[in-house]
Amino acid sequence: MLESVPKFVVEIGDIKPDERLTQEVRARLDALAAAASKEGAGQIATAMTTGKAGLEVARYARDHDAGLVIVGSRHPSAKDYFPGSTAARIARRAPCSVMIVRD
Repeated sequence: MLESVPKFVVEIGDIKPDERLTQEVRARLDALAAAASKEGAGQIATAMTTGKAGLEVARYARDHDAGLVIVGSRHPSAKDYFPGSTAARIARRAPCSVMIVRD
């Protein structure tokens, strides 16, 4: 999930998505899915989009009838256990089970 650039920044100048970053993320996603499939995880679908992760991931899961969403959570601290983190938003909004993996 690539967060979109805030509108006030876009109004200041012409900002385009970093193609190199997008390609690197796509390559990593594809490699992770292939490795998991080799380990017997079955069919794994990956997708990239822009927007607010807490909303877009849940929307994608709903639109594609997902059975499970796996999301990472980096650097757990006390604030991560309260509503508001991206992982918590996804868990509240997704129509399926959500597995939160701690870094």
